[in-house]
Amino acid sequence: MTRADYLATIKGHSEIPQWVRAVLDLDELDVIAHQLGRISSAQPMVLIHGDPVPGNIVSTPTGVKFVDFEYAGAGNAWYEVGHAVAALNLSHEEIIEFSCHYADVAAAPAIEGWSYLAAQAWAVWVAMAKDPGAHSPRWQEWAQVATQRLLDARAGGDFERVLAELG
Repeated sequence: MTRADYLATIKGHSEIPQWVRAVLDLDELDVIAHQLGRISSAQPMVLIHGDPVPGNIVSTPTGVKFVDFEYAGAGNAWYEVGHAVAALNLSHEEIIEFSCHYADVAAAPAIEGWSYLAAQAWAVWVAMAKDPGAHSPRWQEWAQVATQRLLDARAGGDFERVLAELG
């Protein structure tokens, strides 16, 4: 099943909250996903955590530790970084600065694109999940903030900019 097929299936459910429906209708994300898929197919698979959100990153006296490896496995490194960036709700300028420290500034469009897709995934996950944790106030708020970020990005022309930069 392709990503587009999956989203079409979800759109058929009647109990989806309106704030999720707005995200499902962002066709630009399908184009971004296609571009990122084309780019990432040339990248090697690496070991990823799979869920690098603030609740799974713990600061200790000896450094940063990751917990909850339920989704760990082989995956795309840029997806992993984009997922973490989305969790931090970084602005475009902050993503550029992050990219300079993580890899190089040329990685910023891919990181930003993956963060948009991660934000969409959270909104869908919260709306459709049977897991009680997905309906916690923290996750609801997180998903709604991510949703608003996507809607603001669309209104501000950020999707078009990212697509142009991904080239």
